[in-house]
Amino acid sequence: MKNGLTLICIVSPLVASSDFTSTFSVIPAWIVHVLFTIPVIGLFIFIATRKLRREVERKVTELRANETKFRALFDNSSQLMGLLDCDGTVRAANFTALSMINAQESDLVGIPFWETPWWRHSEELQMLLREGIVQCAEGEKIQFEATHLDGAGKSRAIDFYLTPVFNESGGVDFLIAFGYDMTHLKEIEDRDRHLQKMEAIGTLAGGIAHDFNNILAAMFGYLDLAALEEHENVHLHEAHDEIRNAANRARDLVSQILTFSRKGTPDRSPILLSNVVGEALKLIRSSLPTSIAMDTRISCDDYILGNSTQIHQVVMNLCTNAWHAMQDQTSGLLSVSLRHVPSAVDLQELHPGLLEQEYLELKISDTGSGMDMAVSEQVFNPYFTTKEQGKGTGLGLSMVHTIIASHDGVISLQSKSGVGTIFTILFPKIEYTPKESATVPVAVSTPENSTIHVLFVDDESMIVKSTKRFLEHEGFTVTAFTDSVQALEAFESTPQLFSVVVSDMSMPFMDGVDLLKTIKQINTAVPVVLCSGFNQREQELREEMPEINRFLQKPIALNQLVDEIRDILSKPL
Repeated sequence: MKNGLTLICIVSPLVASSDFTSTFSVIPAWIVHVLFTIPVIGLFIFIATRKLRREVERKVTELRANETKFRALFDNSSQLMGLLDCDGTVRAANFTALSMINAQESDLVGIPFWETPWWRHSEELQMLLREGIVQCAEGEKIQFEATHLDGAGKSRAIDFYLTPVFNESGGVDFLIAFGYDMTHLKEIEDRDRHLQKMEAIGTLAGGIAHDFNNILAAMFGYLDLAALEEHENVHLHEAHDEIRNAANRARDLVSQILTFSRKGTPDRSPILLSNVVGEALKLIRSSLPTSIAMDTRISCDDYILGNSTQIHQVVMNLCTNAWHAMQDQTSGLLSVSLRHVPSAVDLQELHPGLLEQEYLELKISDTGSGMDMAVSEQVFNPYFTTKEQGKGTGLGLSMVHTIIASHDGVISLQSKSGVGTIFTILFPKIEYTPKESATVPVAVSTPENSTIHVLFVDDESMIVKSTKRFLEHEGFTVTAFTDSVQALEAFESTPQLFSVVVSDMSMPFMDGVDLLKTIKQINTAVPVVLCSGFNQREQELREEMPEINRFLQKPIALNQLVDEIRDILSKPL
């Protein structure tokens, strides 16, 4: 523009000069002036237009670059995002939001937000969203919890936000919708709550288990004494059997409670998983009705670090549940497979947080009645059962869950009503090569019962009375106390008198651990046995006190106690 003005300034005086005017005297001066001015103005307009065009092109290029950056940020956000008109019409949606419902943006632009697949499954949520859009269009920020169904039909927990975008005059131009997928966090929270419930029940169980097992121990003791009496009363024999059966059920129930209440690591060693599973399946196969077929596929011979008794419990429990799920059907199929999983990558979605290592996968499935989602979410909760009253305690699957967790494993289930259930368990694989033992057992003669003197200590007088009478009937010499301090004084006075010491764990004034420690300091040669109704420190004590020869769990059958005493005395210390 500056150049055009300069040109006009130069040309105008020239046109107005007398010499120039005289040359074109036949033409009026104003026409000559116009003829020379028009090209100059045209040149000026051309230069200005060209410069303006370049400026517009630059601005358009900048806008396109900014739009590309915005779209890249928009689409690559891990959160669900969308742009809405103030009336709730969809303007745009990012890739994360679209991929959740397997949709294209062109399918959604121009339709009301509440009619899209994110909200279509719930009229209640649609109403809540419409109210939120009205409030947001008036300048309010909106937040509420929602659920979206993904492309596979799975419910996703969403933390949802609506935010207004204001213009320079203070009005709302459009709305931004944000959604944070909280499903994984919710699952972690649910697992934490489940573990807290398990821990709470475990604490309760630990508090009552000792006293309850003492009561059971006294019952078993007097039943064993009654069995020693010679009598021909058949009805009395039957009554004793029924009492013993009831006591056994109570003992098994306490054992199940203690299984998932123990916080310590169970006594574990390398075990060949295929052997344990195979042994359990032999028992299951013999008890299955002929209407249920069994398909077994064991394709690995690898080791895990585990407790074979507890793993046996897991297999028996899950197979028994499968059997019960099919018992009302005319036919059914129980399938059990065991395979080696070289990598956990493909299992991360099913088991978040799974370590990158090799696993053994145990899968137990049935074609039974199955479960809906509401039941599936509760099956591992203590005392939850779908069985009729009196036919289940609700402890089986919670016990299974606890055992697997104590083995650093994971368990999941897939179930559908009317189709069946699949339990999948993963155990960490270990590298282990069994070594053949070259040791030759040393034969040690077992002394006669009449030469064995037992020091027995328990703070429950009923247990002391019944145990003393039974052991004496078996030929042992027994000195028994309900006071651990008095028992220690008796041992200190004649330490060589006693062949073996059997003590309860929890006692007033001096507990069984301190008593046996002191006894071992006095006479290291005397074998000692520690009994407990419930002891979370058992594994720790095994490591701290290797001098304790046996740990026995109450209630203890008196015949078993006799066998344990004779077995201890038959082995060199």
